[in-house]
Amino acid sequence: MTEFEIGDDEYTEVNTSYDQDKEIGSIPSAYFAHSQPMNAKNGDNFMSIQRLGEEFMEDEHPRDRDGKFSTKGGGGSSVDHDTISKKVTNKYPQLDKQFVDEQVQESVGLREKATVSNKEMQDNLNKNLGGVIISGRVKQIDSMVGKIARKPELYATVGDLNDISGVRVMADDLDGVFKSLAYIKDNYNVVEEKNNIDVDRDGYRSYHAIIDDGSGILSEIQIRTKNEDIWANYVHDRIYKPSNKKLKNYVSKNKEMVTSYVLGMSEYFHNIDRGDTDEKPDCPENIQVVMGCM
Repeated sequence: MTEFEIGDDEYTEVNTSYDQDKEIGSIPSAYFAHSQPMNAKNGDNFMSIQRLGEEFMEDEHPRDRDGKFSTKGGGGSSVDHDTISKKVTNKYPQLDKQFVDEQVQESVGLREKATVSNKEMQDNLNKNLGGVIISGRVKQIDSMVGKIARKPELYATVGDLNDISGVRVMADDLDGVFKSLAYIKDNYNVVEEKNNIDVDRDGYRSYHAIIDDGSGILSEIQIRTKNEDIWANYVHDRIYKPSNKKLKNYVSKNKEMVTSYVLGMSEYFHNIDRGDTDEKPDCPENIQVVMGCM
């Protein structure tokens, strides 16, 4: 599977084959340690489905129009720049039109660099990492400008974004994840890391590394297991962006049961990925009928 993250952000595929832990040396002992799902309960109350979606959106990359990480397509924008500017200013009226026009123009050059950088990174990882699935995407212009509108406290211009280019490495198990991470740390300039594998974010597990490859573009590499990807896709398709109103209403009315199930599956997958034996959580009959089971 090659699906990536979430939200209203949109990406274009660049496909050649299709403030926690800072040092890798600190990881092995932690990854074999037993970890409990974070925030599974607050007192006697399970966390809300809304929060699960918010945490997921914060960590996962925005998906493309089809809800996937990669789609068929090239590196160019599908519509003209005036149309993009109008789309952004309509959605974010707080932005000055001249500013939006300037950011759209800057985004064009950034995407050209990102397309080249992304392809080179995928080619290199495919050549040097065995037993993994590599995929990648370059962010669309309207999504780039929209992100600085949503998070002005973090990004002043599109040049400040660190996820214009994104690559995903999907391994069979945690051993493959950390071997891949070791190669990346040895061969790329990693300027920031986030370990959501040892300590999950409300069930979400993936290792994120921000890379400065000297091209003028910061890229994010996400490293995860196939089971972690199954979990992320399930949450996206059924909780964050349910496909129909019936499913959305069901999730809203059965928050405790749904939350308990997805957090239990996250912990189960984590134990299996690190080589432990574990009993798979029961999938309630109602969930099986309406949402399907992982």
